This record gives sequence, structure tokens and C-alpha cells, in this order.
Amino acid sequence: MKFIRFGLVIMAAVLITFGLGGMAVAFHDGGVADCAGCHTMHNSQDGTEVTTSPGGHLTKGGDPSSTCLTCHAGYGQRTDDGSGYGSGGDFYWITKTYSWSGHGGPSLGDSHGHNVIAEDFDLFADGTLTTAPGGSYPASELSCGSCHDPHGAKGNPLLLYGPEKPEFTAAAPILKSPGRRTVYTSSRGNPVDDNEHTAFGSGMSQWCANCHTDFLLGDQMHPVDEGLGTTIAENYNEYVATDDLTGNQATAYWEFVPFETNQALADLNVNSTVGPTSSSKVMCLSCHRAHASAFPDAGRWDFTATLLVADSHPQAGDTGLGVDDEKNSYYGRKGEFTAEQRSLCNKCHQQD
Repeated sequence: MKFIRFGLVIMAAVLITFGLGGMAVAFHDGGVADCAGCHTMHNSQDGTEVTTSPGGHLTKGGDPSSTCLTCHAGYGQRTDDGSGYGSGGDFYWITKTYSWSGHGGPSLGDSHGHNVIAEDFDLFADGTLTTAPGGSYPASELSCGSCHDPHGAKGNPLLLYGPEKPEFTAAAPILKSPGRRTVYTSSRGNPVDDNEHTAFGSGMSQWCANCHTDFLLGDQMHPVDEGLGTTIAENYNEYVATDDLTGNQATAYWEFVPFETNQALADLNVNSTVGPTSSSKVMCLSCHRAHASAFPDAGRWDFTATLLVADSHPQAGDTGLGVDDEKNSYYGRKGEFTAEQRSLCNKCHQQD
């Protein structure tokens, strides 16, 4: 009988363990410390004040995006030096304006990305645009929560809203991220590169058009959500650099110029180095970063530069230059370019 009782106790413990394990959910889906992670009922924790300026809805930050960045700044979405090397980019860049003598400039911080309002982190509303380019979403309301659902978005891995948000008509895109932590460190290396990157399946451009509606219309815009076709796909796969067209499809993928593969979520591979086929698609994020970059229009590279090494800003001598801004602007990879490297538009178009 003792053995039977002991066996029943062990079985019960196992069932409880597996039962609780099956209930485990991610933070934003109601997991560990879910509510208290972002909200404070009395602005007090362990007898001390949580924040000197709590936000609306009892958030721990002074506004919604500041609350997000309380955690996500540490993941590389808002660093103090531009070392957030994630696919989306680092909100640091919208705090940086560069000017220089000679041709061009200045490069305004407002133009470097989505100006989310997170005043605790020195991020403010766009001082140039009042609404989203090509749409009507007000700049004065832009926050992380404009795109991401902090309470869990219908299973989308990056918590991107779909039509459950009243202002949105397009479904959330199909994509897969290699992880949240995107800060460059000497021990970790580049968190995002050609061997580890966000993999895009489909729907990205339609989703961007929830706010930037006009950018899908007319023949005055670069085509998006269209198959590359045989010629463009072959160009992409051959192109290694301005002076090197010896590439092959197996190793052609370039994080600076991503594309949609038309694959289902389960089939996306964040470590794939394979270049496109004729049915792969160009999308908004083939040329832009979703959060911010060092360059105008949140470009993945400097659209205003003829030669990326010589002409790209930020560079040494610029007013407003931070210690590591030039290095971090190209995710530490500017040294891979030769002096003759031209616009990365040529990855597809080869007009060097």
C-alpha cells in the first residue's frame, strides 16, 4: 500500500507540473508579472515610489512608448549610441541631426524614422510632418502601440496589429524574427547579419499601407508586393558589390536588401542565406527599416549618397556626430565596402 500511495503522489506531482507547464504563456500574453510589469496600481513598490511621473492607464512610464522602452531599450530598440542592430533599427537615430560643409545636408533626426513619442527616453513627436506620409495617421499620436499590441496580438510573433485595430484593414504580415535582443556587444558580435536576420514571408507592404495608403497607388512609386521576375532575381543573386558580380543564389542574401519569400510562417528560416527566385517579392522594408536608421527616410542605406564610403553621412567631421555613429550607421559593416561602392539599389538593378 505504501508503494501505491507513493506512486500516486508522484503521478499527481507529474500531472500538476505538466498542467502548469501547459499554461505557461509569454509576458505579453499574460505570462509572469504580466500586469505589474507595465502598470502600477498605487505608484508604489516595496515601499518606494515607482516613477515620479506615472502615465495614463497607470503605466510605469510617463507615456505608452516610455513604458515599452523601460524593457525594450535594453533589447536595442533605443540605445544611447545606435548599437541596436535589429532588423527594425534603433530609435536612437531620430534623436540625431547631422550637418556638414559642402554638398547636401543637413540630415534631420525627424527624417530618420518613426518618431514615436517616449519622452522619458527623449523621443518626441515629429516636428516636420503632422501625419503619416501618404496617409492620415496623426504624428501626435504615434507610439509603439500604434503598430504593436502590448497585450498580445492574435498570435502574431511580433505583436503586430491586424484588423482587430479599428484603423487597420490589412492583416499582420507573415515574418519571423531571430530574437528580441539586438544590441551590439564585442562578445556577441553583430546580432543581425546575412546569416541571422528577420525572414519575411508575405504581406509586409499591405500592412505598412494601413498608415501609408498612397504608397501602394499609382505609377510614381517604386513597385512593391510584386514578383521580382527572372532578370531582377538574377541580378540580386549575382551582385556581391559594385566591383564584384560573381555571386550565386546559395549565398546571395543581403540583410541590407531583404525580400519576401512567399513562404508560410512555419517554413521561414532566419538563418537562410539563399537569394530570391523570380516569384520572391520586393516590399517596403527592402529599402527601409521599420523603426529608424541613421539615414533620411529610415533608409537601410544612405539614399542621398553616390559613393557609400565617401559620401554617406554620418561621417567624421559632421556636426552632431556621436562617438560610434559612423560605425553603427551600417551596423558595423561599412568596412566591407570598397571606396567605389555605390547605392545598394544596385543589388537589384545593377546600374553602377
